[in-house]
Amino acid sequence: MSRQEIYKEIEQTFGLVPSFFKLIPDSSLELEWRLFKRVQFDEGPIPNKYRELIGVGIAAITKCRYCSLYHTEVAKLNGATDAEIEDAVHFAKSSAGWSTYLNGMQVDYEQFKSEVNQAYEYVRSMQGAEKELRCRDVGSDCDYVVRGRTEEEVLSKASEHAQTVHHIKEIPTELMDKVRSAIRTIT
Repeated sequence: MSRQEIYKEIEQTFGLVPSFFKLIPDSSLELEWRLFKRVQFDEGPIPNKYRELIGVGIAAITKCRYCSLYHTEVAKLNGATDAEIEDAVHFAKSSAGWSTYLNGMQVDYEQFKSEVNQAYEYVRSMQGAEKELRCRDVGSDCDYVVRGRTEEEVLSKASEHAQTVHHIKEIPTELMDKVRSAIRTIT
């Protein structure tokens, strides 16, 4: 494609030819434009909104005001909210901060890796574990035990039990707090 054909395509995309494209030599312009379209616009395994939020975070860490402006605006075009943009920047800040700390303190990488793997296995085992609530644990003289995959499932079953067996139409807040604290994870 000639420079003019590429410019026409760029203008159809953006409504203008951004000046940074005009700086690219003829020998690279077509390749750069194709790559830009592919990376910036084509759908991939990560939806464009989230790719742009990643771009916002990277731009914040690298302190690139050009990329920060670009990825923020494109993220908004892809439906990102101000709260999502702020969260992406905050996550990037946190990640960069921990990286600075871990590297600065020269934390042993093999120990860190072992601890991350150990924590991951623990969390994973807990996610698949059942939750349990015993009626006796909330002060009732009742042997009813309810189990579920999530706290919400346990609370729903416990609420149904409270209504049908104990004739409690609405669980008071203080009792609900006690119920929530009595839910255990079965390992």
